[in-house]
Amino acid sequence: MALKKKNLWRLHSWMGLLAGVPMLLIALTGSWLVFKPELDALLLPERHVVAPSPDGRLAFDELLARVRQAHPDQVVVGWSVSEQAARADVLFLVERGQGMWRKLYLDAQQGRLLSGPLALEDGINDWLLSLHYTLLGGHLGMLVAGVIALLLLGLGITGFMIYRRFWRRMLQLNFRQAWRGLAGEFHRKLGVLAAPLFLIMGVTGAYWNITHAVADLAEHGLSDEHEVVTRSWLGDSLSLDQLVANSVADLKGYRPFYIALPYQEQGGLTFYGQVPERGFLRGPYGITFTYHRETGALQAKQDIREQHAAVQLVDAFRPLHFGNFGGLPVKIFYCVFGMMPAWLALSGFAVFFLRRGKKGKASVPKQITEDRAEAA
Repeated sequence: MALKKKNLWRLHSWMGLLAGVPMLLIALTGSWLVFKPELDALLLPERHVVAPSPDGRLAFDELLARVRQAHPDQVVVGWSVSEQAARADVLFLVERGQGMWRKLYLDAQQGRLLSGPLALEDGINDWLLSLHYTLLGGHLGMLVAGVIALLLLGLGITGFMIYRRFWRRMLQLNFRQAWRGLAGEFHRKLGVLAAPLFLIMGVTGAYWNITHAVADLAEHGLSDEHEVVTRSWLGDSLSLDQLVANSVADLKGYRPFYIALPYQEQGGLTFYGQVPERGFLRGPYGITFTYHRETGALQAKQDIREQHAAVQLVDAFRPLHFGNFGGLPVKIFYCVFGMMPAWLALSGFAVFFLRRGKKGKASVPKQITEDRAEAA
């Protein structure tokens, strides 16, 4: 049993060393990005904040026409529709003959273009978002970040196994002991407090990053180049507003929050959205309508409420990962406890190197020795 405990401790230590620096970056950026909408509005109000109109949004067709008129050399490939009237929409465009996606901010209340086409990482928060989930390394970086998320999950599990009797001294912290003992206690208590969030972040982050990275690497290899876009395949006579009306007629209260416009010959037009009573752990894109790009005929409909449990669980990953399901208190909780991996990385380094700096059994702090005995 002692050998098993020793190996478990060693596994936990080496996982922490491997994940330490990137985990520090991911934790700090993740805590910041919990408040990304609020920070966007604060730092770049000219792009993100709009004045709500008593008449509501302009028609989708009119807005799309204005964007096309202002940028005839660009093909609109995606449209993020703001859930809040006071926030701008974001459109995604690709220059004809190119493959690089860019973004444009649009005031859907007044029909004003708030920016020209910008790089996806333009703006400090979007740059931090890219750092958070790709480590600025494209598809390969996304895969590495996914592996870090798996290591975070493993650290949470092994840490709980090591300190499974944590409640005995949970509220005790002896400041008079040696630095290495204090670092060990601090590390353990932070880990116990943050363990539930570790499990959530580890599972959701690993799932998204690894599944997306594997698909992208299989399609593009290590290159980050996207498929060249030559034209829009959306039929000239097709009305986005009519298709939204058709969706609402099919499902009362339906609102699209993302529109994927066809930019490949075989592609369709898909609305991703939700209904008002979607539930607090439902993502905003769980109900989709896909229409033929030329005729507007309904080709497919998927309702997350009719899917099996595994699909519904994956749909819940988005609110669980971003912490946007319970208002300000939940956001504050996610922001504070989301930084725990950063503190644990630092305290874990301290524990590891302080222990390595001493030789022999006598160098092991009494607190750590007792913890080992409890977990054995």
